[in-house]
Amino acid sequence: MIKRKSIFTIIAVVLLTFYISRYYYQVCLIHGSSMEPAYHSWQLTLIDRRSAIPQPGTVIAVRCQELNATIVKRVVAVPGDTLFIRNGFLYVNGAKSPAVSPAAYYEYAGIAADVITLKEGEYFVLGDNCSESIDSRNESVGIISAQDILGEIIPQRSSW
Repeated sequence: MIKRKSIFTIIAVVLLTFYISRYYYQVCLIHGSSMEPAYHSWQLTLIDRRSAIPQPGTVIAVRCQELNATIVKRVVAVPGDTLFIRNGFLYVNGAKSPAVSPAAYYEYAGIAADVITLKEGEYFVLGDNCSESIDSRNESVGIISAQDILGEIIPQRSSW
């Protein structure tokens, strides 16, 4: 009898964990330095899978088919925005983007060297560490589709 209750309890916990991870919150391990200093390599974070439509400045987790990986990046442009990178700076709708650090300097413009206008359901994301990030500037990532967004990274509280 005790053995049956234990097995039932284990199955219930596994199913509940799967359900919560699929529809509410999912643990995410950051790998790499592309989001430094906001997030560092081997940092555990939580993805809020219930989050609403991301706004500029929001950090999100995205399923990237080309890289066969989940990537964590900052949204810098949303549907309807026009963007480009000129002389190392990101411009969104004709003005320097407030979604990135004022110190951000993009030596590599990639696909953003040309003007891009995002359609419905399209997002442009960048890593905070400009020189180390593989992000929407790269053809392997490119413009992000809303259906590939897993959710918003829950912001970390600052250190004590």
